[in-house]
Amino acid sequence: MPNLDLTTLSRMKAYMGNYDVPSNPNTDQLLTMFIHSTSSIIMGYLERGSFISMPHSDIFDGQGTQQRFPHYWPVSSVSNVQVDNFVVPPAAIISPATATSNTNLCGGWRMEQWDGIPPGEHQSVELDGYAFRRGKLNCRIDYIAGYLATETVNTGLFAGPPAVDESVVLSQNMGLWLADNGVKYTLSGVPLTLVKGPPVSGGTYSIDPTTPGGYLFAPPDANVNVDISYSFCPYAVEQACWEFVAVSYNRRQHPGQRSRSLAAQESVTYDPQGIPAYIVDALQPFRSIIPE
Repeated sequence: MPNLDLTTLSRMKAYMGNYDVPSNPNTDQLLTMFIHSTSSIIMGYLERGSFISMPHSDIFDGQGTQQRFPHYWPVSSVSNVQVDNFVVPPAAIISPATATSNTNLCGGWRMEQWDGIPPGEHQSVELDGYAFRRGKLNCRIDYIAGYLATETVNTGLFAGPPAVDESVVLSQNMGLWLADNGVKYTLSGVPLTLVKGPPVSGGTYSIDPTTPGGYLFAPPDANVNVDISYSFCPYAVEQACWEFVAVSYNRRQHPGQRSRSLAAQESVTYDPQGIPAYIVDALQPFRSIIPE
């Protein structure tokens, strides 16, 4: 599945089973085209390039404020905050049990953590003891944003080189797998290396090309626990994609038609909007718009 697609052909066809979609190569090609175009339209409406968790850098004019909303969200980590080439440190976290009247809080930046549940909300980076001083492109925030999840799984038992049908498939509780963000051994935290083709050496893994969220591990790593981090498309957005593709598929022979009646017994009306209103309502919480 291309990274920008919000669903797969097989999942789309499973949803459209109620529409009696014929199963043939021509239909598959048409639905694939609709998935591509509809995914692009939805992401354009959401003002997002992708849901994949990846590094971002915001460089902006300082306005003398102490708060800034990163352009992309949800934010999973911040690595750097700069003002006038000065690196602002992260604010110290002092618990009530260890704080004393002599505790020195020298300030820094802090950000509310995402709870991992979609859609999340636009988080802000707040400065304590500092400010985003006025200037032209004098401020910078480096961070990682996107829908990111981590699952702990057991690699399973197998003999010989792993086959596709022996892949470990993630549960994907929050949304459809989009991209791999790394694998680590649960106990040691040591990362595994992604390889192409079936993994053979210990400490390596590969992606099952036939199943979103499927992972293959090498025989030396049988029956061990690993933490798999991955990017996902929230299920609410995937369902919106299904419904938009279904609407587009069924309107393709009557583009622009707004109403039709047959002997006063049947009436057909199409939503004239680019994206039907009920789909817009479902997508609204995921729009990447910086709060005022």
